[in-house]
Amino acid sequence: MKKFAFSLLMAAAVLTGCNKEISVEHNGSNPGGGIGGGGGNGGNGQNGADTYQPMTVNSYWKYHQTGSIAGDVTLTATDQTQNVNGLFYHVFNGTGTYGNSQSLYSIKDHNYYVLYAGTSPNTGASFNINFLYLNDTASVGYTWTNSAGQGGGIAAYTPGKVLEKGISLTVAGKTYNDVIHTQVELQYDMPGFGSLTFITYDYFVAKNIGVIRILSVGDPLYGAGINTTTDLVDYSIK
Repeated sequence: MKKFAFSLLMAAAVLTGCNKEISVEHNGSNPGGGIGGGGGNGGNGQNGADTYQPMTVNSYWKYHQTGSIAGDVTLTATDQTQNVNGLFYHVFNGTGTYGNSQSLYSIKDHNYYVLYAGTSPNTGASFNINFLYLNDTASVGYTWTNSAGQGGGIAAYTPGKVLEKGISLTVAGKTYNDVIHTQVELQYDMPGFGSLTFITYDYFVAKNIGVIRILSVGDPLYGAGINTTTDLVDYSIK
């Protein structure tokens, strides 16, 4: 395993041997249209102006990542949508250090998802993981479980919890308010061992902006060497 894509996009690749960003999809059911905050989500979204992931067309987010994996990626919201297993997704195009990708974001019942789907270029193994990273109405201390799909035929889970709400955080010289801090584990159900955590993610998500920072730390045994910070450095919400 030579390289992972950005922490923002790499969760599903841990067991599939991915060494670059692969057609990652971010799900977009949203409170008010998902990433960008405009428009409803075909019955899965939450209507209204407030959202922690806007989805208005041509909105963009540029991220810079440092640590064990470094580079840049820009996500741009499109007018394309997809329905996958009952969730309504908004499609985002990604460009950057590791090439082009397509991403899907979804919000349903105040839960925010990003769908990672593709095939490892190294092993040919498929992965399809619906990554739950936020609930925007939950109180501090709230926890969730999430059966997230599979990677290489192995069941994946993304349990998480709300650590902080309503905080301020300065990222790349800009201070954001109304930030929610969550922590999510990427787990795989390993035969004979049970659910093992491969990577732990700390998400910092700002109201009406989206993800502003992700801290990714690999488990010393199963995700050794992964230690990255992904920061929002520029954005435009249309």
